[in-house]
Amino acid sequence: MVENALVIELNNSNGPWQNFARVRSKRGISMIARFEVIGTPWCFKMVTPINKVEDIERAAEQARLHWHLGSDGPITNMMRVVENAGAVVTSFNDLSDHVDALSMDRPRPIIVRSDAKASLCRQRFALAHEAGHLLMHRGIETGDKFTEDQAHRFASAFLFPRSAFLREFPRGRQMNWSALYQLKLRWKVAVRAMVRRAFDLGLIDAVQYRTANIQMVKNGWAKSERYDDQLPLEQQERLKTALSAMQQLGAEKINDLCDELAISSNMFLLLTGQVLPDRASLAANVTRLRDFQ
Repeated sequence: MVENALVIELNNSNGPWQNFARVRSKRGISMIARFEVIGTPWCFKMVTPINKVEDIERAAEQARLHWHLGSDGPITNMMRVVENAGAVVTSFNDLSDHVDALSMDRPRPIIVRSDAKASLCRQRFALAHEAGHLLMHRGIETGDKFTEDQAHRFASAFLFPRSAFLREFPRGRQMNWSALYQLKLRWKVAVRAMVRRAFDLGLIDAVQYRTANIQMVKNGWAKSERYDDQLPLEQQERLKTALSAMQQLGAEKINDLCDELAISSNMFLLLTGQVLPDRASLAANVTRLRDFQ
């Protein structure tokens, strides 16, 4: 029996979640997330057992196809990818310096990214990393080296697919930094991440990998790479749109929506910066008709 097999089904429903993606694991854990569909509704199933590194590469490739992103081209906007897949993306200023992002496996998944490190490539990698957790690790406690390494490998494979990387990575006895930085501008992937991917795919050996990392540290690229200050961050769109729409609903409808999405008042405050109106206070403010008689 496959221990960590993922099943993704895309169906139609006439209920409140019209176009939804149902994701469940062999462990019986399920999630329904609203999925934006343009044109003809999709309906297919993808099964990806996660037992070895090759399975992660295959999972990333299938996820790209599942979300109609193409198999070997750059992703235009990673923020939009995870939002279109149903996740709510928000950002906190007080996350640890060692945390780029974290995700919460909920009826509506939440990805929280850190504002502390303003780098587009790092932001995109963090979002892809959390997408890997949500796809591969449902019902599994994450945070250990094993699951983090898996999510890292997924992010690398998702952002820069193997077939494209093998075709475009500059070969040679020494690292071609100029060519790598041109790839960074095209793929919006950090040079450091590309060096690691080259090692993972066997394009450079352990000595070359170690030498490249030493060079990056000496050049200061371990903390900030060339072009980082020229690539604008991607902005979350769905939460802002939702908040604007919610303002038109009224306090009672906002409470009903939060109940449906299993969002507590504390979580609402963290996500939106606004206080969720208390139902008791709403009821107390309702004037009954007989009070006028």
